[in-house]
Amino acid sequence: MTRFALVADPEFSWMHDLFPPFRLAEARGVPVDRAVLVNLLNHVHFSGRSILVHLPDPAYPQGRFESARPEPCSGDELVCRRLGGYGTGPGPRPSDRIHLLIDQGRSAILVSATVRCVEGDGFSLRLPACGYAVGERGNRRYSCRGVVAHVMDGDLLVRGVLLDFSPHGFRVGIDEPVEGFGDPRGGRPVLRLCLRREKEVVFSGPCACAGRRGLQWNRELILVPEEQDPAGAEESRIRNPRQRLVPSPSVLFEHPLLEKTVQMEVSDLSTAGMCVHETPGRAKLVRGLIIPELFIDFGTRHRLKAAAEVVYRREEDGAVRCGMAIRDMSLEHYSRLAHILTHALDPHTYISCDVDMEGLWSFFFRSGFIYPEKYRRIHGRRRSLEGTYRRLYQE
Repeated sequence: MTRFALVADPEFSWMHDLFPPFRLAEARGVPVDRAVLVNLLNHVHFSGRSILVHLPDPAYPQGRFESARPEPCSGDELVCRRLGGYGTGPGPRPSDRIHLLIDQGRSAILVSATVRCVEGDGFSLRLPACGYAVGERGNRRYSCRGVVAHVMDGDLLVRGVLLDFSPHGFRVGIDEPVEGFGDPRGGRPVLRLCLRREKEVVFSGPCACAGRRGLQWNRELILVPEEQDPAGAEESRIRNPRQRLVPSPSVLFEHPLLEKTVQMEVSDLSTAGMCVHETPGRAKLVRGLIIPELFIDFGTRHRLKAAAEVVYRREEDGAVRCGMAIRDMSLEHYSRLAHILTHALDPHTYISCDVDMEGLWSFFFRSGFIYPEKYRRIHGRRRSLEGTYRRLYQE
């Protein structure tokens, strides 16, 4: 059987699946000019990321993958530094033909080049006139670090880490294998996945086990979130009226899996939640994702803070529609949101957090809320009642 070394860095294992060593030499795609390659490599260096290098190795007839970090590049010569933590064999030698893979999320850039010289943990090569964009995927996968995963199968619990995710599912690396874990029982097994960043739960729900793989972890699970509500449940519930505001507000939050700031336009809004749209192929929201801190921005003077959860995700009319439910919001910010939405329905209706106490007592008497018999019983404590209502409405 043909032997080749597997990718030691989990960030690149998806590229290993798409580009086994025996396919690298024949892989072709959309040409990418050298000037574009230089810019991409400089961006990799700027971001502190690495690229994947396929090296010849006497121990593996089909070669070996290894991670390397490119140095700043301004011409046709590129210098790369091997990352010792991932290197498991001898380095390249002058005149070796090697392949570079630059991760672009939905695809990879393949560059074939010849090593010019080797010095220490570095080696230099001359970039060709062009590389090739190959292996394009339908949806981008995002690498993750620092997200702890707990996967439950009945009474069995295994721990691991989230390696990457797409809008359709998660890839989890398991620490220790458990016999019989995730075995199908009349179909795809349904497991329960809980993801945490530090101590914050960012996802918790049932997932179907779509596959298990044996790469460098020898125990990877591919998990797809399951629908948690019966079909049609959303349509059958009485929903708060949703409104399309002009100009549209936006939501701003730090993605809990990526730790990157995301801003989206809100297409409609209610006091219970909102709807946003994403571009297919670049979507970042997963059904069931919990966002601990989200800001609804109406402009420089109005920014409301809330916690939210992605409750549904649908592809329609060339876009991805995502519904986000508000999980938590302070009373002050909820009142402001209700005021904005109510005023949008009828400009003559408004909600105010500032209460005129004299007007309030006048309203109580005129409306009959305080009728003669009630007032006879409470008039001796009227100063105490005034203080109670003042604290209730103004403090």
